[in-house]
Amino acid sequence: TVNGQKVKEVTLTVEMSVKLGAVSLTYLASLPSLPTADAGLTKGSVRSSSLQWQNFSKFLSVLNKSAEPRQLVEHLLRGAVELLNADRGFVLLRGSKGGKLQPVVQYPKEHPDDFIAISLSICEQSLSDEKLLVVTNSGEDERFRTAASLAHFPAPRSVYCAPLSSGSKVFGAIYVDRPIID
Repeated sequence: TVNGQKVKEVTLTVEMSVKLGAVSLTYLASLPSLPTADAGLTKGSVRSSSLQWQNFSKFLSVLNKSAEPRQLVEHLLRGAVELLNADRGFVLLRGSKGGKLQPVVQYPKEHPDDFIAISLSICEQSLSDEKLLVVTNSGEDERFRTAASLAHFPAPRSVYCAPLSSGSKVFGAIYVDRPIID
């Protein structure tokens, strides 16, 4: 919804509010000024903040060009993958009547028809708890070390999985992961 109205297509304007599930974003024409070293920040943290603002600004400009809800979801997923320095991500939706989770959007789209190896154990735990689940090392995490769904991976992975919900109904998940590099 945009400004409380369901839409199929819209060009974002200043202070327009976009709601996707439980997430609300407000589009601003410009970003607030960055903190300076005078504010007690070190030179490195100011540089890091500046880079984060630049990346976020690029992300917002891409969102502004999204014509359809699916494009918006694809851009949000790509942003999550890049923000978390991951190598791939998926949006999964549960079938009717609480069925199996199915991937509906993936990034990157290199092989969309190939088998997608993800940890359904991690997804189901995140959905059950209704909160973000971060697994820093799937090979060492006691909760998931023996999960059959992780056997597809040649090496341990870091996984981020968050439920997607509308009101009290959880209908899917966003799943982002990357290999652990020593």
